[in-house]
Amino acid sequence: MSGGSYDYAYSQVERFRDQFRQTSLERRAFARVLTQVAKAMHDIEWVDDGDYGEGEELPALRALLTPSRIADAALAELEAAITEAQRVSAMLRTDEGAA
Repeated sequence: MSGGSYDYAYSQVERFRDQFRQTSLERRAFARVLTQVAKAMHDIEWVDDGDYGEGEELPALRALLTPSRIADAALAELEAAITEAQRVSAMLRTDEGAA
């Protein structure tokens, strides 16, 4: 299913990067980050559209994300799963008490 499922949003990031004034070291460093973000967005879109194979976006994401950011995301998912498990467990205990 080839196409721009995200309306080629990465090109907007590239356009911004190319147009804003890179007048300081910090702005030039930010432009480099935007380049990485645009690459990751591009690769995600192409994977989701079927133009790239599953997982081909991972190198671009790993280049952009630090291991601690990836670990933080995994921890947040784990915490959400624990909260949901606790909710279901409480609901089951309530149902068992009513029976």
